Amino acid sequence: MPIAIEQLIKMFDPRSVSAECLYLIRAVPGITREQILGAFAAVAQCHPLGFDLLLARYREDRQAEQRARRAAADRVCRSPHPPDGTAVCQLAVTVALGRTLPAQRVVLAALLRKHGPRATLAAKQLAAIQRQQKGLEKARVMLSEGGWRYQRNLAQHDALAGRSVALRRALADWADAEAARSPHCPRCRGSGQLLRPQPHCCDTCGGRGKISVTADHFRRSLVDKGMVITPEVWRSEYQSWVNDTLSGLYQEMQLAGDALSIRLMLEGQAVA
Repeated sequence: MPIAIEQLIKMFDPRSVSAECLYLIRAVPGITREQILGAFAAVAQCHPLGFDLLLARYREDRQAEQRARRAAADRVCRSPHPPDGTAVCQLAVTVALGRTLPAQRVVLAALLRKHGPRATLAAKQLAAIQRQQKGLEKARVMLSEGGWRYQRNLAQHDALAGRSVALRRALADWADAEAARSPHCPRCRGSGQLLRPQPHCCDTCGGRGKISVTADHFRRSLVDKGMVITPEVWRSEYQSWVNDTLSGLYQEMQLAGDALSIRLMLEGQAVA
């Protein structure tokens, strides 16, 4: 799908189309807001699931996401599926929207706490706090226990300990939030390559630039919902079905994106 179409979807609002959207459709100069709205309406009618998936993925449209999830669940119910197929399908929708699964986020959050952009700063701040604490502990040996200086030393040490806990909590909260947004590998920043000590493939993500979703991520995410599927059962009953479900969701988005491109081209030709 062309980048211009992705950008248009990001900026699209069902109630209006901003003037900036017009500059993104360079292949169809002169197209009007009404024509863009008409193109979106036509695609929404022809490819409702794919259109809602595009809006949910690129605009984070919550209403479109709810419609897409309901439509995907209805498709599952109308066809033969594994016992927990509806729940697995919802996880597949999450993957198709470019988001991370709960079990996948645990891995990403741990990597972000170690390699994320805030991890280095937090490590320096925590190291500085530890040095101050050790200095206070050494000074405390020279103080008489129970004296006001001794008590002040303890209070300062406790305050530093509180700062350390707050820093760790803030880093963990940030990592959890970032892990939910993107599967990009924190170690290589999504490039798939590491430059030190010499350029080489990132061994954390295998050079893919992201922490790819696995069958284990699916199964562990289902455990959070109270569903336990063994690896053997997953391989025999779910793996191929999940692959087909994901392929179907991606195909729906591709069809909607292609239809939108064609519709806008036709609108542009009508203007010309």
